[in-house]
Amino acid sequence: MTITAVIPARYGSSRLPGKPLAMIGDAPVIEHVWRRVSAVVPDTIIATDSDEIVRAATGFGARAVITSTDITTGTLRCIEAYYHAGGCSDVLLNVQGDEPFISAATIEAVASRLSMPDTPDIATAATRFDPAEGYEQLADPNRVKVVTDRRLRALYFSRAVIPSIHPGHPGNYPYLIHHGIYAFRTQIIGEIASLGPCALAEAEKLEQLAWLNAGYSIGVTVVGDVPLAIDTPADLAQANDLMSGRI
Repeated sequence: MTITAVIPARYGSSRLPGKPLAMIGDAPVIEHVWRRVSAVVPDTIIATDSDEIVRAATGFGARAVITSTDITTGTLRCIEAYYHAGGCSDVLLNVQGDEPFISAATIEAVASRLSMPDTPDIATAATRFDPAEGYEQLADPNRVKVVTDRRLRALYFSRAVIPSIHPGHPGNYPYLIHHGIYAFRTQIIGEIASLGPCALAEAEKLEQLAWLNAGYSIGVTVVGDVPLAIDTPADLAQANDLMSGRI
């Protein structure tokens, strides 16, 4: 099974402008992500809308592709970059460009899900929620929840707490927090890219609901690590503390 990994890196960010080039230690966020991904998947491409990011990527030895500025999702950016680069792999792996601490184990687990028996169309990852964190953390809409069937295929993703606990229930349901990494069988990515509007996806602001709505199966791999993603200046400060060993 051949794999091409694409890391979407959009320059604009409402909460942290220029995020891919923000520094963690002596390297930008996007370089940390690329080094971790390319160590597992040698054929790794950075997909961006920024000439500045292309120059930075070239400087640390990565291959980068300029994509359209009007692309609305990271997945569509990945697909455009894959085709632009002449991709001919069995699997397209989409790794978020703001996760400088993503583990090799998670990357391998998601990619290998498409080589197992009863292969789904798409694979992704989730972690088990620790009840000790409390309901407020579970209810955070930035932490997307996923429910699966007994084969660990996604039934639904939501920013709300799903399932909702009925009054009187002990409340010990094993919640799963979605982790935004995807592996696609490349024979379906053209169809994924051409899907029309989906009311569910637009309501939740979750693109994967459009794929479920269209009938594609999404296999969920449960992983153990919950890497820090860089979304805000506070996340960036924490990442620098982690990198320097202060925490």
